[in-house]
Amino acid sequence: MARYNLLTIILLLGFTYLLSACASNKVDKPITTIVNPGKFQLQYYPPPKEFSSYSMAKVDNREFLVMGNVAIPSAQSAYFLSHWEVFSGESVLDLGTGSGVQAVFAADLASLVVATDINPVAIKATVLNAKRNGVSDRIDVRQGDLFGPIKPNEKFNVILSNINYPFNKWTEGLWKLHERFFAEVGNHLKPDGRIYYQSGEFNNVSRVNDLAEKNGLKIISMRMDAVLDQDKRPIVYLLKRKIDLK
Repeated sequence: MARYNLLTIILLLGFTYLLSACASNKVDKPITTIVNPGKFQLQYYPPPKEFSSYSMAKVDNREFLVMGNVAIPSAQSAYFLSHWEVFSGESVLDLGTGSGVQAVFAADLASLVVATDINPVAIKATVLNAKRNGVSDRIDVRQGDLFGPIKPNEKFNVILSNINYPFNKWTEGLWKLHERFFAEVGNHLKPDGRIYYQSGEFNNVSRVNDLAEKNGLKIISMRMDAVLDQDKRPIVYLLKRKIDLK
């Protein structure tokens, strides 16, 4: 089965850029389909003519445009998207929203989605993609670091976290970001709220579990797939507060 590493994606995006010079407003042929074990089809397309300097992905025929240093939706994005659940009327916080993929899909059922990112270019991309997908009225996009843009008394039924995670010796420094996430996340959950958190590497499970336990959380379930073994080995965790399990 095909594998798509960072170099492959960079080459594909370069190809996308070259094709964009002659792209028309009608974009109906994908450059490639990204193999992933999730429920959603992920394809890369040349962008529409009016966004010729952007890159574009379609997730189940929903278009997501990215620019600058914003990551294009990847196999990991589609995998995470496949393994969280939001019910009608719930409130959702999407941390590290990137291009806004998780937020846009969550807005199908949520009464409100707050989407945050530290990157101002990601904020621009999310605002654009929410508008193009017809869900701007249900997504509140805010710039800031982790829970910085969230008010102290603001709480949610569901918190989604797909922030960058440690996956080799050169990315160990990212643990500090995740330690901060676990220290604060419980303060922003409504009673019986839940967290869907994507990290990676089976060897990291014990450390994730320690962070959860230290901060009054419990891992309810984990999901990983061998097909993504070469793609940062993502694991989707479902966590809840211990006080809500009594």
